[in-house]
Amino acid sequence: MGYGRKSIAKKMDQKKSQAKKKAKLKAKIKVSLANKAAAKKK
Repeated sequence: MGYGRKSIAKKMDQKKSQAKKKAKLKAKIKVSLANKAAAKKK
């Protein structure tokens, strides 16, 4: 945290990182589901 940072900024950072985390998970799930579907077709 830099000098004079407000708690709002901290919260926004947390929100952003949480959103990134969720997006990564969603992408991972999508890929795994696609792989499962492909495996079933074979």
